[in-house]
Amino acid sequence: MRLVPRIETPAVEAAWPVDLALAKKICIVEDTTEFDAELGLFLATAIGWLQPPFGCLRLSIATQTLRLDLPCWPSCSVELPAGPVQSIASVKYFDQSNVEQTLDGANYFLDNEDLIWADTFAAPAHYARPSAVKIRYIAGYAVDAVDRPAVIRTAILQCVKHWFDNRDAVAAVGAMNMMPLGVDDLIASYRVR
Repeated sequence: MRLVPRIETPAVEAAWPVDLALAKKICIVEDTTEFDAELGLFLATAIGWLQPPFGCLRLSIATQTLRLDLPCWPSCSVELPAGPVQSIASVKYFDQSNVEQTLDGANYFLDNEDLIWADTFAAPAHYARPSAVKIRYIAGYAVDAVDRPAVIRTAILQCVKHWFDNRDAVAAVGAMNMMPLGVDDLIASYRVR
């Protein structure tokens, strides 16, 4: 079963791997603001197409806050999807009276992409509901991350440039129906499997 987190705080534009200035440079319009709105829309479309949990990649390309809801306490570690995971913000649960409680951070720790329960952790009783346990975490590459895959930035820029150069066709058939040649190959190894 594939766990899909919810977005609590989406990635802000300042955290995107490509900014408007670079998109303008690639499209050779850096000396004007005439196309800023269109290029901004194309950038947002490319980011949305890629950024998990609803995009096609398994890695978060920009920092966002995600929440994984579970119906019960897991008996072992939990692999947090859409990493790289920077930190765990909180683990909350609904007690037997259906009141939300926050679990003390001494009961768990982060090991790469996994939330690991401490040896001393004894899972408290919880209310029976689909979101009995809520794990909030910060995932994605930081703005200045040197390990962010360059092919992801290239794919975004190829999409923006292609859509910009073919604006009439994009308006007629929609941006996602008109992908530039080679973009799927660039991101293939980072896709959700």
